[in-house]
Order: sequence, then C-alpha cells, then structure tokens
Amino acid sequence: MEKLADPPLKRILEHRWTPLLGILLLAACIRLATISLASIHHPDELWQYIEPANGIVFDRWVIPWEYRAGIRSWLIPVLLAAPMALGHVLAPGSSLFLILPKILVVLVSLVVVAYSAAFGLRLSRLHGLVAGFVAATWVELVQFAPRTMSEPLSLALFLPAAYLLTLPSERLTRRNCLIAGLLLGLCFVVRFQLAPALLVLVLITCWGRLRETLPPLIVGGLAGLAVDGIVNAAMGQTPFLWIFENFRLNLVENKSAHYGVAPPQWYLTLLLPLWKAAILPILLLSFLGARRYPVLLAVAIVNIAAHSLIPHKEYRFVLLSTALIVLLAAIGTGEAVRWLARNASISGLRIRAVLACAIWAVTSTAIGLSLPYRDFWTSNATINTLRFANTVPGVCALALYDLHFPLGAARTYYRQDTPIYGFFGPLAQTSAVEAGSSFNLVMSHPGRAPEIGSDYRLLKCSDRRPGRKQFCVYQRPGGCAGPADPKYEINAALTRTGH
Repeated sequence: MEKLADPPLKRILEHRWTPLLGILLLAACIRLATISLASIHHPDELWQYIEPANGIVFDRWVIPWEYRAGIRSWLIPVLLAAPMALGHVLAPGSSLFLILPKILVVLVSLVVVAYSAAFGLRLSRLHGLVAGFVAATWVELVQFAPRTMSEPLSLALFLPAAYLLTLPSERLTRRNCLIAGLLLGLCFVVRFQLAPALLVLVLITCWGRLRETLPPLIVGGLAGLAVDGIVNAAMGQTPFLWIFENFRLNLVENKSAHYGVAPPQWYLTLLLPLWKAAILPILLLSFLGARRYPVLLAVAIVNIAAHSLIPHKEYRFVLLSTALIVLLAAIGTGEAVRWLARNASISGLRIRAVLACAIWAVTSTAIGLSLPYRDFWTSNATINTLRFANTVPGVCALALYDLHFPLGAARTYYRQDTPIYGFFGPLAQTSAVEAGSSFNLVMSHPGRAPEIGSDYRLLKCSDRRPGRKQFCVYQRPGGCAGPADPKYEINAALTRTGH
C-alpha cells in the first residue's frame, strides 16, 4: 500500500483524488437533502441564532433572556444575517431567506468531511477514503450539518486547526501555527466551553517546541478573538463581556440548571441508546485509530470530562467528542482492513474497503431511522404551528397563552405584521381575559383557549402522537378593539417573567 507522508488537502482537487471529490459531493447531497425536513434539533437553533439574525435583517425578533442578559455573542447571528438578507433580496416573500443560511452551514460542514479525509490521507489512500466516507455519511455529522448552532460550526473550525498542529515538526511552520491559532481563536468564541479541549490540543501537539509555536499561535488566536470583539462592538455590546456574563450566570449562579440537570456520568451513558449495538465496535475501532492520532482521543476525553462537570447537559454539547471518536473509528477501520488484507491483491483490498464502508453506511442508516434518533428528524412542532399561524387570514394579533415553553413565537416563521402578546405564569388566564379584545388568534396547548373565551374554535394542532407536547392554534370571529397594554407585548412579557 502506497504511503502518503503528509498530503496537503489541495491534492483532493487533483484528478488522482476523484473518489474523494465524489465523497464530498455525496456529503453535500445528503446534507442539502436534510434541509427540506425543516426540523430543529434544539430550541437554541432557532431562538438563539436564526431569530436574532432575523432581527438584524428585518428589525423584528423575539428576544430570549440570554440576549437581554448579554451572555451571547453576535458572531453567529451576524454570519447568518448575510445569506438571510441575500435570500430576501433575491426572492422577497419566499422562504429563500431561511434556506440560504442553512445552505451556508451545510457548506461549512463539508470542512469536517474534507479534513477527516485529510487525516486519513496522511496514512494511505485507503485510510483517506474510509475516513472521508464515514464523515460524509455518519448520522450525527449529517444530522448536525444544517443546524445553525455553535457546536457544528466549532467542529468545522477545530478539525483544520488540529490537522495543522499535528503536522510533522518540519512542516509546522510559523504560518501554519498562525492559521491554526486563528482557527482556534474563532473556535473559542463560537463555543468557549471547548477551552479545556483546545488547551489540551495545543499542549500535546506543541510540547517541546513551545518557543517556536506559541508566539504565532497566540497572535492568530488574538486575531480570532478580535473578529468576535469587532462584531459585538458593532452590535453595541461590550466586547468579550458576554463570555464573563455567560460564565457567571450559567456556571457560577447555575441559571442553566433551570433547564435541567444530569449526573456527571450522563455523557458516558448517552451513547448506548444512541449508537446501540454499534457502540462496542466503534469504541474498539476508535482505540485502534488512536494509535495513529492519540491527541484526538485525549481531546475527546477531556471535552467529555469538562462538560460532565457542568450540571446542565445536552447531547449536542459533546459533538466534538463524538465526532472525534467516529473519526478515530474510521481510521481504525482503515487499519483493520489493511491488516486483514495484508496478503490480498489491490482488487481484494478495494473490495474489503468497499465492504467496510457499506457496513458503516448501513449502521448509520439503521441508527438514524431508530428511536430516539428518528425524533431528531421530525422535531418541528413549533415551526409547523408558527407556519400555520402565519397563513391564517384576518389576524389582528397573535397571543401565546400559558405555554410550557413561553418562547413559543418567532418572527422568523410568524411573519404577519401584527402584534404578538404573551400571557404566562399564575396570572395568565386573568391577564388574557382582560386583554381578550386585543387579539383574535391564540397559540396554546390542547383545550386551553376556551379558558379565555368560549367563542374560540380550534384550527389545528401540531403533533398528536402520545407523549409529545402539542401546540394548537385557535381563532375567534371578529377583529380587535385596539392594542393591548404594552406590558403584554411578547418581549415585555418575556422580560417580566424572566424567560
């Protein structure tokens, strides 16, 4: 098997690497197809990133408490605002303003596929093809690709930085260190919770040559931080203050625990219900692959350990770790295939490689179609409800009434030029009855709207499957007598109730 000491990524664009171009095309097609599902993996995907971007472009948005408290960077919303504005200019009134931001993050996600292949190409063509194919088709990487969230974006910044820092000593130039530092600086401001993992990467790869590598790394890192500082300053927010406020509120005051807590071992038990019977071979293969890239396994472990110390836990928080484990397992697959076919002909080796990739593809598909993963593709009850409310004629104002998730409206999907009012908490019914003449459309849970008016009729409910939270739209005949008290306006109501 021909060895490739350290092929630069540009070789993927050469004719001899046509199979890798095919893998990138396959990855792009699969990821673009998922955009049509219109699901959201987590509410943050909409309310923390797309909705603020909508506010930048259209000057209307529902503001969550994180932005009122100043604990979010504007970097990602500003990034998404550009394609959103372009979509609005190209096709006003269409959904192109929502499609283009997702296409942007899908294109960014191809960096993960390309650099997974690049890690493999350092070892051999076989390793590169297997690693690229697995990254192109693995369910987690596909599912997160169109997500407008910090986790997949930070992964796309981390991998090329890790690739540069794991170059042989003679190729780890000041220029490469500078670029790696810039990428790590951006990775930090996109998701600062990765700081321990980033530190481990730098220490392991640069130990023994800190004098040569650390200065350009620091300069590049500061440049990445400067990008975030400039963006936030332009948005009227004190640069970097959001990091300290986020740390203070979520980790010191533990406000994030309000949204649920889990024991330290939660992440260790997370993968079993997700990966099911595949977890054992994946872990064994990842340890085999870690012989080639031990630093990647160290980063994955440290990242899980760091997040395990935070009471509030979510599956997406350790995407970096799960992605690295899968990458190492793909590298390990290449090792295993080459060992099993050490006396085989080139054609025999190719057959085994194709068979290994087919097993990965079948495993990924089976996991993606099973529970709980199947729900990740269809978690769109809120979006569907808002889209339906947006089509109801004769609306003079929309009211959110006593929702279990008060941040239930988004101007991104509800685009009617009408007020949105919010009625939450112990006085929700009394307040809604008092302001009842100021709205004629209600979004609530099943059977709730009649509590504030007997003339409301049900138009549609979102998801009627057992165990699912349902959102329903109700309408009463007639118009509105006038605007409600400003304290009921959705942003004022969210501020008053702390949501």
